[in-house]
Amino acid sequence: MENNRETLVVLAEEIASVFVPLKDALAGPREFTAFMAELGWDILTLPAPVQNLGAAVQGIIDTLEAGDLDSASVPGLMAKITGLVSSIKDLGTNPAGWLPGTVDLNEFKNEFPAQLIQTLLVEYLEGNQAKVGRVLSAIGIIRVSFQAAQPAKKRIPYFKKEIALADLGNFFTDPTAVFTNAYQWGTPAFKADALWDNFFRLGSAFGFTVRQEAIHPAVKAALTNGAIDPSKIKPLQLKFILLEDNSSPLHFSTGVAVYLLPQTALKMPGIAFLPFASGGVA
Repeated sequence: MENNRETLVVLAEEIASVFVPLKDALAGPREFTAFMAELGWDILTLPAPVQNLGAAVQGIIDTLEAGDLDSASVPGLMAKITGLVSSIKDLGTNPAGWLPGTVDLNEFKNEFPAQLIQTLLVEYLEGNQAKVGRVLSAIGIIRVSFQAAQPAKKRIPYFKKEIALADLGNFFTDPTAVFTNAYQWGTPAFKADALWDNFFRLGSAFGFTVRQEAIHPAVKAALTNGAIDPSKIKPLQLKFILLEDNSSPLHFSTGVAVYLLPQTALKMPGIAFLPFASGGVA
């Protein structure tokens, strides 16, 4: 039972930590403006309903910093978290009285509360739980995508950070669908660069040496034969070093490389996994 109680305490602390960064975002108008710009909103003031979230955030921080959290006090902390989440959701209820003219009312009501929570959660996973975050990104549960400015909706450019909740529910019944939806696998619009970046960060998070190196011309020619658009042919491969020794006279390196395949007349763009091993005597 003691282990169960400790697990609950740790879980509550981690959930609470998701919302701690809000303290800095609400520190003042300048900090809030910068934070909102990262979410695609042009707001130069710190509206009172948003500023009021600061008290709830500080209450959570005070509980964490007290250092005496145990199974008896977990319900109180969770109540504070629930209250903060409810207050965030309430921001979309009736923002007409306090939103500036630089923000579209309906867009804010429909988008901002959920966007804020998802952004905080994604940043927590990527920053505090790097391995978990990188795995979720690589398989397509966590998605980060650039959103161009949308003047009609009064949105400025930003990177959208989201957790594919709909796909997450189907992961264990159809895990390939998550990957397919995230990267548009099997289509000409395959998000090769996003997959490349996520694989790079995944390997680094788990302590692998990851390098971008030129692929051998003969191998590249074989893998890209028949490419519809030669400009889509990639010059580099992503190498995950599993074993390596360059310090002794007998040096070697072995691992797996990832190469992005261009679309051909017969096949959609995709990826190739290339085992490699090399060695020599200095």
